[in-house]
Amino acid sequence: IPICYGGGIKNIKQITKLLKIGIEKVCINNAALNNIEFVNKAAKDFGSSTIVGSIDTKKNLFGKNFVYSNRGIKNTGIDALKFSKHLENNGVGELLITSIDKEGSFKGYEIDILKNISEQVNIPVIANGGAGRLDDMKKVLVEAKVSAVAAGSLFVYYGRHNAVLINYPDRLIIENLV
Repeated sequence: IPICYGGGIKNIKQITKLLKIGIEKVCINNAALNNIEFVNKAAKDFGSSTIVGSIDTKKNLFGKNFVYSNRGIKNTGIDALKFSKHLENNGVGELLITSIDKEGSFKGYEIDILKNISEQVNIPVIANGGAGRLDDMKKVLVEAKVSAVAAGSLFVYYGRHNAVLINYPDRLIIENLV
C-alpha cells in the first residue's frame, strides 16, 4: 500500500528522510502557504507525483471558500480555488482538499468546492471531510468528479454512541461504488 505522510514538513531534508524509510508521497499544507518556493523545489527534486498539496478550506457567510492554516484556526484570506491552481502551477502532483465545515460531521462531502477545483485543475483531487456513509463517497466521485476520497471517522466510529471500532466495508462493496 502506498503511504503518504503529512504533518510538519518544512524542508527538503525531511522529505529525503521520509522517502528513505519507504514513504512514497508527502503531503504539504502550511509550508505551502508560507514558502511556495519550497514546494516548487520539492516537486523538481522528487517529482510531482511525490508531492501532495493539502488545502484546508472553509466557507464564509457568503459561500466563498477560503484557505485556512494552523489546524483550521486562521483564515488566510486566500481563495481556495485560486490556491489550488497556484499549487498545481508550482508542481504538486495531487491535491487533498479538506472541508473544515464538513470534517467529522458525517454529513457528506463539500460537493461544490470539490467540483470547482476538480474542473479547474489537471491533477488528481482527493476529497476529505464529511463521509458518513459509503453513498457519500459515491456521490462525491460522481458529482464532483474527484479522483479519490479520504475518510477517517466513517471507519473508526461505530453505532449511535460512536464507539471506537475500526470498521471497513467488504472489498466488493467498495469496488461497486462507481
